[in-house]
Amino acid sequence: MAGCTSISPTTGIAAGPNTFPRGTAAFCERYAEQTYDSTFQIQKIASSDAWAGQQAKVSAQNAYRRCLQGKTN
Repeated sequence: MAGCTSISPTTGIAAGPNTFPRGTAAFCERYAEQTYDSTFQIQKIASSDAWAGQQAKVSAQNAYRRCLQGKTN
């Protein structure tokens, strides 16, 4: 179901594909949101919401910076 979106039950962030053009700020913002959601879900398994949220925020900020440099893998 390409293009479908859902809302993450853990973070409230829309889950789904990143349809923005690569290299744009919008693509990097979406990439960072996806990183936040993924990191939060992984960290939540072993940590509190506060800790998971903090770790996810740091991961998302780093992902955004890497993305602006063209590094998305």
